[in-house]
Amino acid sequence: MEVVLIQGNSNAGKTTLCKKVEKILRNFGFILDKDEYGKDLREVEDNPEKDFRAIYVHITCKTRIIIISGSDLITIIRRNRKFYNKYKKKGYDVLINAIRPENTIVNKHYVCK
Repeated sequence: MEVVLIQGNSNAGKTTLCKKVEKILRNFGFILDKDEYGKDLREVEDNPEKDFRAIYVHITCKTRIIIISGSDLITIIRRNRKFYNKYKKKGYDVLINAIRPENTIVNKHYVCK
C-alpha cells in the first residue's frame, strides 16, 4: 500500500486539500465505493471543518483509495481507525491521511488500544 501523509496544524488546510484530492479522483474515473447495502463509503464529521473519511475505487482498474481528513481530536482518530478496519477486507492500494505534527496535544496523548 502506498501512503500519503498530509501534515499540518489546526486550520492549515489539510481537509481542504483532501477535498481537492477527492475532486481530482472523480475527474480521473474514481467513484465512491459502496458497503454491502449499497451505501456510499463516505462519512462526514459534525465539526466546522466537516472532516471526512471516504473510500474511492476506480471504475475500470479497481484501484482502491482511502482518504482520511480528520486528525484534530482523539474521538475522530478513533472513528477513523474503526472505519479503516471495518472496510479493509478488500484492501487498500493508497492511504491518504491528514496528520498533526508530532508535538501537538492530540499526538502526545493518543495511545492505540
